[in-house]
Amino acid sequence: MPHPETSREAAVEENLTIEKTRLASEEQYHVLADAMPQIVYTALPDGELDYYNKRWFDYTGTTLDETQGRGWEMLLHPDDFPKFNSKWREALRTGETFETEYRFKRASDGVYRWHLARAVSIYDGDGHILKWIGTCTDIEDKKREAEAFAARAAIVEAADDAIVGKDIDGNIVTWNGGARRLYGYSAEEIIGHSEAMLIPFDLPDELQNILATIRRGETMEHHETVRVRKDGKRLDVSFTLSPIKDGQGKITGIAGIARDITEAKRSEAELKRSNAELEQFAFVASHDLQEPLRAMAGTVQILQRRYQGQLDARADEIISHAVAAVTRMQTLVSDLLAFSRLTRHGDPFAPTDFAMVLADVTANLEVAIAESGATILSNDLPIAMADASQMRQLLQNLLSNSIKFRGERPLEILISAQREDNTWHFSVQDNGQGIDPLYFERIFVIFQRLHTRDEYPGTGIGLAVCKKIVERHHGRIWLESALDIGTTFHFTIVD
Repeated sequence: MPHPETSREAAVEENLTIEKTRLASEEQYHVLADAMPQIVYTALPDGELDYYNKRWFDYTGTTLDETQGRGWEMLLHPDDFPKFNSKWREALRTGETFETEYRFKRASDGVYRWHLARAVSIYDGDGHILKWIGTCTDIEDKKREAEAFAARAAIVEAADDAIVGKDIDGNIVTWNGGARRLYGYSAEEIIGHSEAMLIPFDLPDELQNILATIRRGETMEHHETVRVRKDGKRLDVSFTLSPIKDGQGKITGIAGIARDITEAKRSEAELKRSNAELEQFAFVASHDLQEPLRAMAGTVQILQRRYQGQLDARADEIISHAVAAVTRMQTLVSDLLAFSRLTRHGDPFAPTDFAMVLADVTANLEVAIAESGATILSNDLPIAMADASQMRQLLQNLLSNSIKFRGERPLEILISAQREDNTWHFSVQDNGQGIDPLYFERIFVIFQRLHTRDEYPGTGIGLAVCKKIVERHHGRIWLESALDIGTTFHFTIVD
């Protein structure tokens, strides 16, 4: 039987060994905790904190003495403390895992930043809590990112346009409120299904053509097509599709925005029909007015030849006014007829050498150029798809305009062109009188004049003709001008 003294010594030795093991384990724990990027702490069963790792002191800028007891509470945002305290007390009472979010002051700038706090209880063999081990993780940046993402998601969801995400095979993965309103399907009904659900049967190849375009890394902008709603109604839509790429540049999906243009297309068709009717009316009216005007002109001209000087001065004046009025009317009707023919009787587009067009125009204006002393210059002009006869008319009208409204300086006109994507941008620049910006829009309206007929002849149709020619070539026309400095007319045509 062992000696009692020997047994006590063995027990003391065992306890010392256990304590050394515990201290070594605790030291290893502290070394590990100090290396962690999060705040790590431990607490006694009653909740009093008894250890903080190095991250705590670096982040809070406090000392151990300052945080003894409940000194750490001063670092919590006052608005968050009641919630924190309530949950901590509940965890201490039940032993359940403690978890909450609160704002914690950072010493480096005094800013309260959001943290996620978690603590778990450690039990002994009898089921009693020995200690609490907890962490605090700075989640400010992630929280801001989540809020920003939620805000973006809310904007996407509330957008009027249909915003749809698809995988690289065309299967729908996201579906916003605009898509639900446009197509009639809920997100639950369509997510996971192919976009083919929305494509009419008479466009069997469209989805594969779209996927091929996206897989090449290309974007489809303002593509107009037809889609089918859940109720079977066909919609005219305009959509833009862009490839979605991962961090390595691999295409992983498709982002799409679609808009219902059914009413716009209907209005466009109605406008085209109305314009066609107006053009037809203008053509018929101006054409049918030619003959009575010729008869009227002949009659007043006979009166002028036969009776000029045989009646009193007042009669001569009346006859002269009648001749002038009929002549003006003939010119207006002739110009209106020419204007109405621009779209109806234009030549097909063909490769057009604009250098040759300019040469023809300067030949036609030879007398006016000589009388005005104008110098006509040009940069390299392109060969582009256009109606050559209408381009001659366009340039002739613009050059005539510059010559007519020249200033006191010797007139110089420069015609130039430059390529911009699929369009040619032309400019006709002069150093003439210039135009007041108040009249920039009015100047392209048919029969609008900025001067009286006594000052400058003409019907006010020339620039309206230019605008119509440019629009037929799918371009636009505008000007820049300053009084007494000069004017530059710009126009584009799609090549």
